[in-house]
Amino acid sequence: MVALPNTLESIARWVAETPKIAVPSSQGWGAPISPQAVGVDLSTYSGILDFPVKDQIVKMRAGTSPAELQQALAAEGYCLPTLFPDLQPNQAPFEPLARSQTLAEAVAFGLPHAREAQTGSWREWLIGTTVITGDGEIVKLGSSVVKNVAGYDIQRLMIGSRMSLGLIVEVTLRVFPIAALPKSSLIVVREGEPGAIRRVLDSDFEAESVKPEVLAHDRNSGTVWLESAADQGPKDSWTHQKGTGIFEGDPVAKWMHRAKEKFDPHAKFNPGVWGIF
Repeated sequence: MVALPNTLESIARWVAETPKIAVPSSQGWGAPISPQAVGVDLSTYSGILDFPVKDQIVKMRAGTSPAELQQALAAEGYCLPTLFPDLQPNQAPFEPLARSQTLAEAVAFGLPHAREAQTGSWREWLIGTTVITGDGEIVKLGSSVVKNVAGYDIQRLMIGSRMSLGLIVEVTLRVFPIAALPKSSLIVVREGEPGAIRRVLDSDFEAESVKPEVLAHDRNSGTVWLESAADQGPKDSWTHQKGTGIFEGDPVAKWMHRAKEKFDPHAKFNPGVWGIF
């Protein structure tokens, strides 16, 4: 594991000079790291870049931990609702990426969260990113304002990209007032650390939610958190299983192939570890 320099330009130079780069998942949701690639640590590039409270947006270096972000936002009465149900890491057993090492990781996996039905997914809260491509080019995607209708919303490709399109180094996020935070519709069945997350159609939800491996479920968002995913799920669902590069039945997979060709044509990032590639 290599801790990257703490300036944007020096990180870009390092990326350009490194043939193969592995960006791992600290919570085990990523695939095994390719032995030919150099692992990276973004934690040295952290902190708030801009937080205009009245605009309800925050720009952060992506090496910042989610816990640091929530602490900074809470001081002003805000939070990011895609993380920690109660702003406490140890009370978020069904949001594993709330305990991620970096915001880059949380965005790149974009897993379902406990208040998704009430506040929306990561797509609603990420409004801009700065990404370093495989050639070391610094690319700014999205906007620094909430209302942005110019051009394609390309930064959303980074959500769920599993760190395979580029190195996410900065993120701009909308924030939510803590006083207005709605109650989650998540139902916790029993304690445990999830080994898989499954999305299912409403017609399949009743049967899926009562399986013995279920830890929690949320009918409003069609999400089931599982201890494991050893059995085959329904045909019209996707399952993200911990510790693998497989993202079964992902409807976005074909678009990710196209994006990979444009952003990382030489397969520099996480080479050969993701099932969709």
